[in-house]
Amino acid sequence: MSEILITTTGNVAGYHVTKTHGEVFSLTTRSRNMFSTMGHVLGAKAVIMIRFDSSSANIGDSVAAYDTAVTIEKEI
Repeated sequence: MSEILITTTGNVAGYHVTKTHGEVFSLTTRSRNMFSTMGHVLGAKAVIMIRFDSSSANIGDSVAAYDTAVTIEKEI
């Protein structure tokens, strides 16, 4: 699996967005790499504008995340 860039910002310095794959939403319990996995499913090269919320309860910790999967290219 190729690497995917993950950022909380809407822009990546030195790159421009060439395609927006859409919004991605995930609800999970302590999952590693959930952002990159969501982006790979859509064929994205980056996941930008990540926002998330977490909570704890008797049944465990959970994380709700939403972001945008995109394809980016280096600027010339």
